[in-house]
Amino acid sequence: MKEKTRPKAKIVVIDDHPVLRDGLMQLLCSQPDLECTGTADNTADARRLVAQSAPDLMILDLRLKSGDTLDLIKSLRLEHPDLKVLVPSQYDEMLFAERVLRAGASGYVLKSGADDDIVTACRASMRGEPFLYPAAVNTLIFLVIGINFKMLVALFLSGFFVQSRSWIKWLSVLFILPWAVPSIPTILSVRFM
Repeated sequence: MKEKTRPKAKIVVIDDHPVLRDGLMQLLCSQPDLECTGTADNTADARRLVAQSAPDLMILDLRLKSGDTLDLIKSLRLEHPDLKVLVPSQYDEMLFAERVLRAGASGYVLKSGADDDIVTACRASMRGEPFLYPAAVNTLIFLVIGINFKMLVALFLSGFFVQSRSWIKWLSVLFILPWAVPSIPTILSVRFM
């Protein structure tokens, strides 16, 4: 009985640096489930390439010399709702990742971790999963923990721990805090028995 083989994911690479563009193309073509079907170096050519080749995934550099890539992501996602967009960048900052994801990209990956992360990100995007490079995930976790830590400090300063006679209350607050994020003034206004 003949095995069914899944078709390769069609990917286009949009980057204005020829060496990086060619390297990504070679990397993708060396994978058994991925195929680079075209490249472009500016937003106008990217639009034409997506319209002509109907790719599954577009790898789009964050900073092209011509055109706004965030606007390109937004417009292409409206015109081609099934198109997934992965953005490799040299910028290791959450601000850029957030803007890219809000524009409609399915992933943000650093160019410095290009080989493994790009292939992993492509596969995750094709499964419909968002992808952030590992350090960004860690930053998000620390931001969430940091918010909860600030809330614990506010509780302490409000006298909760001094007034509380029960460690059960304290432990219950620790378990509830990650899901309930009230404002600091709300926390300070509450008096516990």
